Amino acid sequence: MRSFWLGLAIGALLGGGGVYAALERPWQRAAPSAPATAGADAGSETDRPARRRRPRKRRRIAREAEAAAVELSARDRQLVWRGPSIELAPRAVDFAAEGGGRSLSPAEIDAGIAALADAITACIEDARGDADLTATIDLELLVEGDGRVSRVRVRAPRYLADRGLRGCIARATAGRPFAATGAQTIVSVPFHLR
Repeated sequence: MRSFWLGLAIGALLGGGGVYAALERPWQRAAPSAPATAGADAGSETDRPARRRRPRKRRRIAREAEAAAVELSARDRQLVWRGPSIELAPRAVDFAAEGGGRSLSPAEIDAGIAALADAITACIEDARGDADLTATIDLELLVEGDGRVSRVRVRAPRYLADRGLRGCIARATAGRPFAATGAQTIVSVPFHLR
């Protein structure tokens, strides 16, 4: 029975020491300051160690919760179009000429969208930020005959549109992700924001 009480006492001392070390962190104490020079006010201050302020977790957590809870109004959720109207340029048909160009095939459109999907999704997520928003974003692209995207039009909630969604997508689609076919093609694709 005596060994039980001895073990309990040792466990309590070790546990108490562990709690003290975890709460006070004595190894992180500030170095003692240099002694004050003897003068008229030499004995006015006590030799108490400076109190260390603990970080304010509650404030940080409250700020994070506030940032995460973006309230959206009905106007913010309203779907709006941003960007110029997209139409194919009129072209003359010459039946004598061979291979005047063709529109993109569905497989070529799928390959081009697959190449752009990550960048477009990143733009949508950046524009959404911490807002709790679900929507379908309609994207229209005018692909030129050489495969580059020349115009972008986006239909999205006003909240996303006001946060620069169209500009981000226009920058992300700049370049040549589509096959060159010699003729313009309008590509329409939905992106689902969940």
